[in-house]
Amino acid sequence: MAPPLTIYGVAHSPWTNLVAQVCHLKRCSYTNIHAPPLTVLLTNGITIPIAWSGSQRLSGSDAVVKMLDGALTDAPSLSAAEVYSEGKWVAKAEALFFAYAAGRMAKGPLHFLYCWSHLGSGGSRAHACVQAAVRPLMALYFCCLITSGVLLFHMRLDEDLLTSNLAWWATELERSGGPYMRGETLSVADLLLYAHLQTICSGVGTTGTALTLLRTEQHALLGWARRLSQRLAGFEWDFVKAPLARDNASVDALSPRDDCPGSSALE
Repeated sequence: MAPPLTIYGVAHSPWTNLVAQVCHLKRCSYTNIHAPPLTVLLTNGITIPIAWSGSQRLSGSDAVVKMLDGALTDAPSLSAAEVYSEGKWVAKAEALFFAYAAGRMAKGPLHFLYCWSHLGSGGSRAHACVQAAVRPLMALYFCCLITSGVLLFHMRLDEDLLTSNLAWWATELERSGGPYMRGETLSVADLLLYAHLQTICSGVGTTGTALTLLRTEQHALLGWARRLSQRLAGFEWDFVKAPLARDNASVDALSPRDDCPGSSALE
């Protein structure tokens, strides 16, 4: 059992969600905070996620995931080193993010900021006060960042790219010959995609619908998503679970929620 981690990041970030998924599967306890301590802010800026235990600090989901997978050998291996070295999984996950990122502002900046306001404050009382002060600035930064991408680089919710990207994942799943992306064993490749589905379903903005998962050619991915949700039973940030359970056949079963991620899991 690894010592408890402190993870700086937010549940509706796919990269933070990925780290939390690995912690859940590896039975590694963690405390989540949504604004960094001053020392972290000065050395790492607003990069998320950042995780630390004692004097060890790791920046970025890849470093944290590889550390957890390598250190916690008593839990099932997630083949993190192999997945990241293969490259294609990370590249496709990042392409998926840019296909839906603009949709996070689709309901306007006030909605985006409102969703951030529902994030709870972990850690000590003193740090909770710091988070309450810093978090609005972080929310404004990310709000401006996405808005700049929309205005300057013409970012948009690209449903065609969403469709083709998810079709690639479905093809890889079929080629694997097993229930998971790399065959018979769950790996970080699966968790990468599932983390982005968590963001899509988190209720921050809208991505239209994730109907591509439920079209006839995507039934394999729908079954895969249910399989991942079962493997992550009890995971506090599983935003995909409720839409899957709500309607097993509806085209809108993986549509984003109308509300924001202010559930008890985030309080």
